[in-house]
Amino acid sequence: MTKRTIKHLLKAKDGIDGAGVKMRSVSPSDYSLLDPFVEVDEVESNNPEDFFAGFPPHPHRGSEFLTYIRKGEMRHSDSLGNTGHLKNGDMQYMCSGSGALHSEMPAPNKQGLHVFQLWINLPQSHKLCEPWYVNSRSEESPTVGSTNVKAVLLVGELCLEGKKVSKQLGESEAAKRSSRKTVADLSINANKKVELTLPKSHKAMVYVHSGQLKIAGQNIKKNELAILSSGEELEIICQRQKAGCLIMVGEALNEPVVRGGPFVMNSEAEIQKAFADYQSGKFGQV
Repeated sequence: MTKRTIKHLLKAKDGIDGAGVKMRSVSPSDYSLLDPFVEVDEVESNNPEDFFAGFPPHPHRGSEFLTYIRKGEMRHSDSLGNTGHLKNGDMQYMCSGSGALHSEMPAPNKQGLHVFQLWINLPQSHKLCEPWYVNSRSEESPTVGSTNVKAVLLVGELCLEGKKVSKQLGESEAAKRSSRKTVADLSINANKKVELTLPKSHKAMVYVHSGQLKIAGQNIKKNELAILSSGEELEIICQRQKAGCLIMVGEALNEPVVRGGPFVMNSEAEIQKAFADYQSGKFGQV
């Protein structure tokens, strides 16, 4: 089988978002690099002043969001009437579709916060679909591996060392469509390697959130995102110390992407329409 190599290596950039949250993001101007993903955001701090202001109500249209709590707690509420209190290992998936408001606020805890949010593009044919939301507890995410290698599957299907696990977000057609992406949190002990089997034509990316890993002889440091070549096999090596990464896999949409702040559409006219609809109150209230 063809082994995947690294095509691009991107470093997450520090920034401020929400009401003053310090975070790191990978959001290249060339959206085709991450397609079908749009952006990878990470908040990691033990200092509440870095994140406690949170993300008060704000709008979205045309994209989906996977939020994963590696450490800490967050509260979610949205204009669809959903609420959620997410803790260590929990995950939520929101499809903004035609338009929704949501709020994500850290809850008091002594652990600090380590959270990922992945922006995922919707195909043009489903940009204005009905918004929906699902909350998933840590015990609902299947794990696969051994004492030296472990993967927690947040959504999709994963084949690690010949063992396959899958997780679907729901029975609706929208949930099944969204479940075709794969996102997993992988941890590897020092001096170990792991082999994963992936769909050959799907985009695959690895974001290192702790330690350092190696793919095809090239090192990936903490807070770096490796965009991989096509191929059926992915070999990841951990050398000096235990390391961890997010694995993201999905079929590219190959459609034009125009982004205006929180809106991800296919044209500038659609972005202007999203702003107009939001300002006229069509997204509802949290």
